[in-house]
Amino acid sequence: MKLSARNVLKGTIVEVTKGQTTAHVRIDVGGSIVTRPWTT
Repeated sequence: MKLSARNVLKGTIVEVTKGQTTAHVRIDVGGSIVTRPWTT
């Protein structure tokens, strides 16, 4: 599945790692871990 800003994934946030300009968010989606960079 191609992901975009319009996709909605139901899951649980398992970890947030904050950097100076970007946070990396790990989400458990049905047993699979998705990592998403998030600019702040």
